[in-house]
Amino acid sequence: MLWILLVLLYGCDYQFHNSLGYSEAEWSNFSNSQKNKLIAEGRHVKRSNDKITLGTHESVTVSFIKGQAKMNNNKIEYFKRADIFLNNGGCGQVKLKSSVSSRYSPISVCFKGNMVLIDSSWSGVSGFDLRLFKNSMWYRGMNYSNINSKGTTALNNSLISIVLHTA
Repeated sequence: MLWILLVLLYGCDYQFHNSLGYSEAEWSNFSNSQKNKLIAEGRHVKRSNDKITLGTHESVTVSFIKGQAKMNNNKIEYFKRADIFLNNGGCGQVKLKSSVSSRYSPISVCFKGNMVLIDSSWSGVSGFDLRLFKNSMWYRGMNYSNINSKGTTALNNSLISIVLHTA
């Protein structure tokens, strides 16, 4: 019986990875137990968020928890935690401060519609290296691990958290 349940869950995981905000490549890196846990959490969050009215005012807190970034001397260094709060449609910049020196790296972040854009190479939405798409897991807070980018900040093996707020 358990085997049948697992087969059904794995057969359905394609529809879940997109709704949970993971790309096919990211999803394929998870173990089966991690996939099952994420699917179960996603279902729980969806049930608890069914009462939320669409069109409410939304904002996000994006936290750069740990990792490495290219500092203002073009060297890769570990950074200290940094947070930025954005209303939908807003953009901002936060300084990722080195944990070993006085250097920093400014990183651009935008919250536009259904996505958070991170680490611009140039101006405009098309210039952002990372696009993280909104999903139901953001209401409880979602961590993205092993994040790398090629933009001006060049994140390396970073942990980013996104929490969605509604009013």
